[in-house]
Amino acid sequence: MGMRYWGLAVLAGVFCWSVISSAEISKTCEDNKECLIELPGSTCADGTSSFMTLTRRPNAQHLLVYLTGGGACWSADSCKKGLASVLTRQETPTDWNEGDGVGNAKDAANPFGSNYSVVTVPYCTGDAHVGARTIDYGTASSPYVIRHQGYKNVQLAFDKVKSLFPTPQKVVLLGCSAGGIGAYYHMRTLANEYPNAEKFVVSDAGTPFRPPYVKADAYKTVMLNWGADQTLPAGQTDFSSLVAYNTKTYPDIRFGFISSYQDKVMTFFALAVGSTSPFTAVRDTIISLSDQYIGKDTTNAKVFYTNTSRHCHTVETLETVTSVDANLGTWLTDMVTDKKGWENERPDLSQEIFINPNQALPTIRDVRSHL
Repeated sequence: MGMRYWGLAVLAGVFCWSVISSAEISKTCEDNKECLIELPGSTCADGTSSFMTLTRRPNAQHLLVYLTGGGACWSADSCKKGLASVLTRQETPTDWNEGDGVGNAKDAANPFGSNYSVVTVPYCTGDAHVGARTIDYGTASSPYVIRHQGYKNVQLAFDKVKSLFPTPQKVVLLGCSAGGIGAYYHMRTLANEYPNAEKFVVSDAGTPFRPPYVKADAYKTVMLNWGADQTLPAGQTDFSSLVAYNTKTYPDIRFGFISSYQDKVMTFFALAVGSTSPFTAVRDTIISLSDQYIGKDTTNAKVFYTNTSRHCHTVETLETVTSVDANLGTWLTDMVTDKKGWENERPDLSQEIFINPNQALPTIRDVRSHL
């Protein structure tokens, strides 16, 4: 559930990294430079306040909202060991001009270029942007309070975004890893805030785990500790069923799900949530998602699967990420331009996806570089 940040602030003049109020945004946020905007009422896991950033494009008609990733935790042990990489306010600029993947506005293969203003929602709650519970994982003599309040943080960000961009033509909600889970989790938020815009949701590496591919009681503990029981729609209990609910409830929203069959980071998290078959958990989950929850012929939801162990795809050069006969740049462009050629890209339909049963189990050290 990690995320590789795009270019940091190493070039002078790239970022307008100052704290501003909404009333000052039009005057202070320079075009094509990232501005930090406070979100009163938001909180990170340790109680520090969170925020969002804005990279405003001159004359842009569309809007991209990006949810960052960075692991996940659901206990004292998992939080203290760093399974969630950031549990406090961390102001890390993102380069939306010449960054990697969808962060490169100059790449002709990137559909989210100069015609998209970009809002970034940081991740500091350890709950994949879905949480609504503050929990003490410590003891009476040694408390360890974690505020899993990611759901509220995203809603506060959308409220602010709506006040700044009331009538965009298109709105894309995109996230990688924990942010990829957050993307489909907040399809409802997108629908509520922008009923009249063209809407798109892209989940990259947000594996929608569910039993039996992870251990049922461990999965339930994660969801309860995060407070997902308070934020899931009525009748939904897991991420895969939520995706099915979304595609049926919001037929006007195009949903794109991106994953590899052997995602190393998500394999680690499958193991951490008790999977007895961690090497096949990702593969089996995403194939099940396509066959049982989305459906092969659902017009408003498609998948892009790669026969690799890659974690996040949208941070790579888009034309180099391929599946079957398509590259990711073309697939995303077809998705957001309503091309009829937008299709599922699934190597498993034409070949068996082999998993090496003798490979070493992933460790925290293996995945830290991706968080």
